[in-house]
Amino acid sequence: GDTVTVDSGEVVAQLESFFSAPEFTGYVRKFMEEHMAAFAFVDEGEEQPLCNYDLYLKYTHIIEEQLETFLSGAGISHDDLVAICMAEKGEGNTASYCLDYILASTQYDSFVQMMHDMRGVQDYFFDADDFAGYSCLGNLEALEPP
Repeated sequence: GDTVTVDSGEVVAQLESFFSAPEFTGYVRKFMEEHMAAFAFVDEGEEQPLCNYDLYLKYTHIIEEQLETFLSGAGISHDDLVAICMAEKGEGNTASYCLDYILASTQYDSFVQMMHDMRGVQDYFFDADDFAGYSCLGNLEALEPP
């Protein structure tokens, strides 16, 4: 097949723009608002509950739907995009938060880390009692992508 050379820096810049648009951030914010309480936070090294993996699959579906729009416009494949993101992250690019969103949709460990990070942000802004009474096995049937 034909080999297409892409400028990874340009792709990341386009991703940043795409992922910072209100249309995209609204999807992520809605996911976090609806599902954070159902995510079971366990200590590092402990086995993750299945409900966390179910949430990962829902998150992956939402991100993949959004990425299809970007990929068709950029003319690159999903595999190329993941490779670019992993290379950027491997080179120490910590400024591009879009990399975290994408890697969290392709790697379960990255998703778990993102949920922990987002909980830290949430804990900073909300009192823990605001979410008392929620459990891992909450109403999973109601957890549909937006």
